[in-house]
Amino acid sequence: MSEQTSFFETMVLPILVPFAVCAMVLLAFGRSWRRSGTASDGVATGAIGLGAGYLACHVLVDGLPAFPPHENWQWLIFLAASAMVIAFVQALGRWPALVRLIAAIFLAGAGGWLLVRTNQDHLWAHRATIAAAMLLWFVALEPIAGRAHGASLSLPLCCAFISVSFVLILSGNAKLAQLAAGFSASLGAATILAWRWPSFGLGRGMVIVAGVLLIGLLFSGYSLSFSTVPTWAYVVAAAAPLTTWIGALPPLRNIKPWQSTAIITATTIVVSGGAVVGAFLAWRAASMTDASYY
Repeated sequence: MSEQTSFFETMVLPILVPFAVCAMVLLAFGRSWRRSGTASDGVATGAIGLGAGYLACHVLVDGLPAFPPHENWQWLIFLAASAMVIAFVQALGRWPALVRLIAAIFLAGAGGWLLVRTNQDHLWAHRATIAAAMLLWFVALEPIAGRAHGASLSLPLCCAFISVSFVLILSGNAKLAQLAAGFSASLGAATILAWRWPSFGLGRGMVIVAGVLLIGLLFSGYSLSFSTVPTWAYVVAAAAPLTTWIGALPPLRNIKPWQSTAIITATTIVVSGGAVVGAFLAWRAASMTDASYY
């Protein structure tokens, strides 16, 4: 019975709870969008729903956060909350591109500053890398997010975070893997509802929240790695969602939305799957070496 309880608490709840929380928030707050039909309401609702799903998962997995946190990766709950608020505020008005860029720079800079341990080698190089990666994510995916409808962005991101979860578990970071799986469950809930209401514009809300979590989780897994997962596996896992740009190619603009979504998702799975395969092969090789040693 204890093993069943442990499995339920460690594997089922971190997926079930964020899925349920995100779905309930989207359904509750989505009523205003369905009445107004405006994309901005959809983006605001998406930011709240996805952010709430992750916050619930983080508290479930790691407990109520301390301030300041004891470990750098625990700043993720505060960064996710900040991303949620920024996405929500931006959705309420037509902010100039410069204001959105300043907000993105602030959020990326905060991520780089907070997630890197002060005693880590090459401190400023790591901080700059995290900030640049987050900023690149925001700038690269915002144009796609602005045109995304239905599940064309949430489904590929859901698959990408599942791959991130596998990479993190293979790196020996079970708790971070639970958080990635939990956010993929939130994206799964958003995907189902977005499929029901295809014009529900979740895009920009997803990009801001997902970007902070994707880069933050992968870097935290890399810096705390307990295995030989290669650096390129983390980089490929982080870059996989950028394949959603293929949806902007002229051939995919002229086909049915579900076909375009299927192609984009399949491409994301192939790229992110390469990161999982690389991480697994490295983990397996290290396991065989340890076994032969004993």
